[in-house]
Amino acid sequence: MEGVPPELNIHVQYCTPCGGKRAFDRMAAAIQENVPTAKVTGEEDYRSGAFEVTINGKNVHSRLQTFMYPDVNDTVQAVKSISLGGPIPNSLQRSIFDCILS
Repeated sequence: MEGVPPELNIHVQYCTPCGGKRAFDRMAAAIQENVPTAKVTGEEDYRSGAFEVTINGKNVHSRLQTFMYPDVNDTVQAVKSISLGGPIPNSLQRSIFDCILS
């Protein structure tokens, strides 16, 4: 239906002992503040270091692969863009080439 925003389901699997629950709570609050229609869910993952983010079933970030948490602001911007009809990004990870010093 035209004009209806797409359904947004963000799911995060996190490692609680690694600080993932706190990171999830912070990210979920920022997303809900900026895109109240988004459904944000999370669950504990027993793999050490896990912080795996999926948007509508598509994996967009894996801390197990990158060893980094996704940037909250980048994540919120991606969710805002999707809520306005934009594509789901392949990754929330910035390229190292985005930060070339001159």
